[in-house]
Amino acid sequence: MIQNIETSPKAYIPDKAKSRTSIVFPVHGTVKGSVDNVAKEEAFLCERLMHESSMKSNDFIPTKWTSHNNAVPSVIQGMKRPVCGLVALCMAGHMLHKHDPNARIYENDEKILDLARSLGFSKQGEMFSANQYAELAERVLKCESRVISNTLANTWKEIFRHLFMGYPVLVPYDTDRNYEPCLRKGHKAHWAILTGFVIGQKKKHWKPGNNSPIIKLTEEHELDNIFNELSSQNTDLSLFYVYAKQGKSAKQQLWSFKSLSNSNANLAEVSPDRDHSQYEIPREGIEITLRSKIVLLLPKRTDESSYKLG
Repeated sequence: MIQNIETSPKAYIPDKAKSRTSIVFPVHGTVKGSVDNVAKEEAFLCERLMHESSMKSNDFIPTKWTSHNNAVPSVIQGMKRPVCGLVALCMAGHMLHKHDPNARIYENDEKILDLARSLGFSKQGEMFSANQYAELAERVLKCESRVISNTLANTWKEIFRHLFMGYPVLVPYDTDRNYEPCLRKGHKAHWAILTGFVIGQKKKHWKPGNNSPIIKLTEEHELDNIFNELSSQNTDLSLFYVYAKQGKSAKQQLWSFKSLSNSNANLAEVSPDRDHSQYEIPREGIEITLRSKIVLLLPKRTDESSYKLG
């Protein structure tokens, strides 16, 4: 079934959102009420995407936009706490719990940090190894994990299908001041959880229907059709976006997939400005343990034989 996402300039007004909702912001931990705001934030992000894409367009070929997202509560890490990966696991637990009631949910990072320290993976909450991060996720969330050692650009079908199934994708990247992906060689390494995606397709003979040019994806065969169409043409990664959350902001974000892929692939070293003795840094360096790596989490009882790759 195809549904349209209602997008309107008045659908979501960030500055006024707090006064209309029961959101409670802790110093760190789960932001109560944040999951209820996701639909409004999606509408705002889609409206902005439509506006920006129309301003950048230099041709008259319309773009068909398809969106899918999984609403999860936000978890704040605290601005001086390097526990971005741990709070991302807290959010991942909420996604997994929808599929497996045995998957654990944590309101904050404290117990996860204790285990990470006891395993020798971390000192303050930093996680500089994707393999160790995946092992930690399995232990604390009671789930299964897969570490993909390839760029996002080369694995986008697998990532998007994983997200469509409602499972979390965890990505290390360099964060800019606005928390979006940037290129700083790993000096601002950060973890984010991906919760959904938006796919744009140039369609010469397509006209937006009803009141909205963005379509909500609800059936797997619709995703298969998109994949089939994209496989027959040169895939334009600049038309792909991902919904993301990270521990320094309670807001749902929408990032350029291409920018995130480039950021993930540029992780080369821990910032020389940091005191390396205060962190657990793998001997081989993050160029080996983080660069171009992605962590996929699945419910413990998932039948691997039924897991359909892109």
